[in-house]
Amino acid sequence: MSVPIDFGGAERIDGPTTISQPGEYVLATDLTGSPGTNLSESCIRIESSDVVLDGRGRMVGGGGISGTKGVTVASSSTLTNVTVKNLTVFRWNRGIYLKNVTDATIRNVTARENAHGIYLENAVDNAIVGNTLSNNLVGVGPAATANRLSNNTLDSNHVASIDDEPFPSDLF
Repeated sequence: MSVPIDFGGAERIDGPTTISQPGEYVLATDLTGSPGTNLSESCIRIESSDVVLDGRGRMVGGGGISGTKGVTVASSSTLTNVTVKNLTVFRWNRGIYLKNVTDATIRNVTARENAHGIYLENAVDNAIVGNTLSNNLVGVGPAATANRLSNNTLDSNHVASIDDEPFPSDLF
């Protein structure tokens, strides 16, 4: 007999999705093997402010394909107050990708075996807290110190654990 899982009113995610409304979302199952994620796409895409994505210890695994992202938080306008927590992302071009984001929190995420564990593009004043970034090409960056990094474990990243080069758009 199966027992229903209580998600506490949060909306359940059990496959690749785009979150376009504020609210709380819970990963209900592991998403591995890049399910339904094509070149230059994201497995989970957040396009709204005021979102909490709780992985509840689940995994979002890719196929190691160039241009893919495990979790993207991005919009053409600035997003605020987004939290991504309690999940593992692995084998993506970018494990967690923030673009045009401020005042977000990435907490208790394990990012491993990605090109970039956490990639920041026009993302400033975000809290990157209590994460484990290991065996990526780059742990977190670029412009990492434009954000608040604390209590992260950065281990065995091949090129750099923290990339503090400016945003590519700042160079022109």
